[in-house]
Amino acid sequence: RHRRAGRGPGRGGIRPVQTTLIIALLLFVIFGGLGFAFAGGDTDQAKTLKRAQSIAGGGAGAARARARVANASPDARRKQILQTLREQEKRQKQASLTLNARIQQAGLEIKPKTFWIISVAIGTIALLIVLVLRQPWFIGLGAAFAAGLGLPRWILGFLAKKRTKKFTESFSDALDIIVRGIKSGLPVHDCLRIIGAETPEPLAGEFRRLTENIGMGMNVDQALEKMYERMPT
Repeated sequence: RHRRAGRGPGRGGIRPVQTTLIIALLLFVIFGGLGFAFAGGDTDQAKTLKRAQSIAGGGAGAARARARVANASPDARRKQILQTLREQEKRQKQASLTLNARIQQAGLEIKPKTFWIISVAIGTIALLIVLVLRQPWFIGLGAAFAAGLGLPRWILGFLAKKRTKKFTESFSDALDIIVRGIKSGLPVHDCLRIIGAETPEPLAGEFRRLTENIGMGMNVDQALEKMYERMPT
């Protein structure tokens, strides 16, 4: 009897330990995710800022590059051009993979920090659902990571692909407006403005941003570079 009586507290003592462990893991996921959200948002904004600075300061660098190419031999010029094209393609691919670029491609008006906070909230909800169903805590952690990291990114990619498809289907109309406008004597900028006013979304919105950037002082190349970041097609 004494042995049986001594075993009772031992068995009953496991439950508080498990509860404490689950609560500690839950708090770790919540606060760790929030910290990662703030850190991740700042990283994406820093990348975007660096890219904007490189675009803004590209005039002097491009002039020096053109001067070097002009003074080189034909073979050296050919190699320099190929190297420049490869570097531009690499920068464009890197820019299209950032979270901020993916959010813009999906047509959402949120910041990367907000996206990470939403992801942490979804992961926490998934964890709580698993715990309410009395499933093991490691299954809850797996569900939290899958829902918090996988589901929001999948939705973001789905929206970006859907928006890109709509843009591509309507792009021939934009080319037709430009060709007809130039034949009738309209300036190119007026043709772009007509596209922004008379075509469906997302084509109209992208061309409105294009004309706004040109009106703010960007040249056409820089404005198209910005447009490609939002719509890499």
